[in-house]
Amino acid sequence: MPKEPPNIVAEPLPAYTGQLNSPQPQPHSHTVLIVPHNACPLGGTHMFKPSFTPLGICLAVLCFPPGIICCLLCTKMRCVKCGEWLD
Repeated sequence: MPKEPPNIVAEPLPAYTGQLNSPQPQPHSHTVLIVPHNACPLGGTHMFKPSFTPLGICLAVLCFPPGIICCLLCTKMRCVKCGEWLD
């Protein structure tokens, strides 16, 4: 059984009016995010643990015996989730 060619119907293009159909400008909107003071950006509240500061580690290495005491005194609390230091 021979196959018939598909019927192709050509439609004319719409007439050019000389005007561009540009979208209307949208008003600028600003989103403000209010985060509570103790909220962690990764969700929930911060989970702080003591951590040695880079200065404390350098003092421990460069001034070995007394530097260990300086390293222990130079600890700060750091969030386990996001890494933020507690001031």
